[in-house]
Parts: sequence; structure tokens; C-alpha cells
Amino acid sequence: KTACPDYNVSHCSWVASPNYSSRNGTDVSAIVIHTIQGSYSGCISWFQDTAANASAHYIIRSSDGQITQMVHEADKAWHVRDENPYTVGYEHEGYIEETGW
Repeated sequence: KTACPDYNVSHCSWVASPNYSSRNGTDVSAIVIHTIQGSYSGCISWFQDTAANASAHYIIRSSDGQITQMVHEADKAWHVRDENPYTVGYEHEGYIEETGW
């Protein structure tokens, strides 16, 4: 298990996504937190697929807070279209309609 390059804590691991691009010098000024609408492992798998054309910087598992970083913060993840250049994206495991997550 490889540690996260930008968030060095014991419960964070690195799994690279191919779905990212350059920020072209744009500074980060906001974060975006989404609900995955699915599982932690399913999200990681999807973001590793080039056909997805989607990614986030971090994925968070609901059961124990395990974190996987998939895109370097210096790079642009593809999660909120026009806001991608200046945001860091988090995807939290769960479903909006299931409040128990």
C-alpha cells in the first residue's frame, strides 16, 4: 500500500487515476464534496477506467474513514466541469437517499 502523496496519514493510500489534466497554474481556492451514489471500491474502479472521463482527488469510505487519493492536488481532477481548475474534489461513499451512510 502506497501512502497518499498530498495527505500523509496512516489511513490514506494512493491509487492513480488516468483521468486528470493540468491546472495550468490556477490556484486551488475551494473544495467540492460529493456523495458517490455507490460503493468506495466501485468508485475507485470507475475512476481507474479511461472510459469514465471522471475522477476526484480523494475517495472516502464511510465505514471507517479510509481515504484513497487518486489525483495529485497539483493536477486537475475531473469532477465538477467548469470548477475543476480551482477545486480539490472529494467523493464520499454512500447514497443521498440512504441517511444511514
